[in-house]
Amino acid sequence: MVLSSCPAPWNGDEGTITIAFGPSGRIPVTIEQMNVMAHEIILSGPYDETIVHEFAGPGPIAITVAPGIWTIRTRTVGSRGGYGAPFPEQMLRALGFGDEPIEVVAGEDTVARITVISAAEVATNEQLSVAISLARTDNREKIIVITGDIEIANTHSIAAGRNITLTSDIDVKIRRAVGFTGPVFHEDGGTITIGDRITMPYPGYVPGDFSISFADFQNMPQNAAISGPNVGILAASTTFSVVAPPGYAFDGIRWLFDGQVRSTGASFGFTREMHGMRLGTHIVTLEVEIDGWWFSRIVNVTVVP
Repeated sequence: MVLSSCPAPWNGDEGTITIAFGPSGRIPVTIEQMNVMAHEIILSGPYDETIVHEFAGPGPIAITVAPGIWTIRTRTVGSRGGYGAPFPEQMLRALGFGDEPIEVVAGEDTVARITVISAAEVATNEQLSVAISLARTDNREKIIVITGDIEIANTHSIAAGRNITLTSDIDVKIRRAVGFTGPVFHEDGGTITIGDRITMPYPGYVPGDFSISFADFQNMPQNAAISGPNVGILAASTTFSVVAPPGYAFDGIRWLFDGQVRSTGASFGFTREMHGMRLGTHIVTLEVEIDGWWFSRIVNVTVVP
């Protein structure tokens, strides 16, 4: 789907942009469906002026503006259709962008070209899953806009032919749900681009066949016991160590004991006496940084008589 401007009547010292719909196959709806959807045109121009124009129907729509350089964006809202119950009855269906800023001259008509791309806004893991599954498989881009922090409970696979752009207008975080330790996204033949305002846990984005798991961290036990000298299960001390997976290097390491950083080296030794350790269970947290992402693992340490 393409939005394009058409000639408009001369209008004194101002210029006029007239926007009309034309078919292009960019989004998975017909021109008839687009014609009954609601459209919002956002024009940003000289002196930081912003004009927002809303209309419904087929158009065309004429907008009179002051001379100068203008950029154009559009939002199209329509029925959720095949998106189903996780989404509101009326939802974002497409976003449009000007190919380049246009210059409006007083008394003249300016031709603009707006490319409209399939889009959806998501606020939950379920909505994200549906939005990805409904993306086209012919490599045409789909924009998914995250509207707030999301907790992810499963890996989202980007199948062959799908081209996803994940973006947000605000700073948002993607977090793992309790018990989920896998990657958030996996390119399974398709592609995904992550916007700058989205923060994800490591490993959040897995290109191609790359994978990393807790099992890759050698010599890092699930739990440990520190026993007294006469019990014999372990000595009165033990040492944890970590080794980067083959082909990767740690950019940072932190060992935390009950929430406090105790070491930044590859290993950390514990004794019954250090840090005033008491009988019972304590929490040891390993945090490692790879390629700018922090990945953590928690180990329970039990101190026994």
